[in-house]
Amino acid sequence: MCATQRSSSSLLCKALGNTGLVGEPAEYLLSAEAGGWETGEWATRHGVTTRAEYLQLVFRADTGSNGSFGSKLLWEHVPDTLEKLGSLMGGDTDTSPETLLRTVFPRLRYVWLTRRDRVRQAVSWLRAAQSERYNSEMPATSGIEYAYSFQQLDAIVRVIEQAEHGWARHFEGVATPPFRVCYEDLVEAYEQTALDVLTFLGVPFTRPVAFGPRRMERQADADSETWVARYHAERRGRS
Repeated sequence: MCATQRSSSSLLCKALGNTGLVGEPAEYLLSAEAGGWETGEWATRHGVTTRAEYLQLVFRADTGSNGSFGSKLLWEHVPDTLEKLGSLMGGDTDTSPETLLRTVFPRLRYVWLTRRDRVRQAVSWLRAAQSERYNSEMPATSGIEYAYSFQQLDAIVRVIEQAEHGWARHFEGVATPPFRVCYEDLVEAYEQTALDVLTFLGVPFTRPVAFGPRRMERQADADSETWVARYHAERRGRS
């Protein structure tokens, strides 16, 4: 699952995991700085010390009974992920990203998550960063004083745009085009979107699929909407 921050990737991971058909998709390919790979807490807990061992640990943990494996990858972690996978493949720097990924994941399929409203995405990102609460399953902290900043929001919008352009360039050279999922559609059709992804992946299922309980909740609130309106007003005033 290819995504940017605050594009519903965690929600889709949970939706697919709740089908019980594709393992437990999660953000296994975090950069080392973000706590992933062989130096991260998860690897340490399982006694893993090398990249090859870490990758095998991930496959064991997240491969479903039908052989399906899923992980999400944020654009900001792509360079680090490619470097680490490349080192496992002998360090050939001439290998294209698509070839490298297909060597590690032979039956690779892409699901590309986006948001139509990038300003709301930026607001969500900034507020999550300020609260250090990136999904509703993380413990809430009382007394958070959110600080609106046009400059920070505008910078985040540009980061999102650059990331989306990066994914678009990557998909120009892939063998199988990605399946597109928009945040706005996923939140309105959670279970159906998950089933559409399963169909795209070629994972057989019999209707009705018994989904597990949905635990993640929307984090945006009235204050988020106030920030969105304020950003648009300031953007107009500066143009």
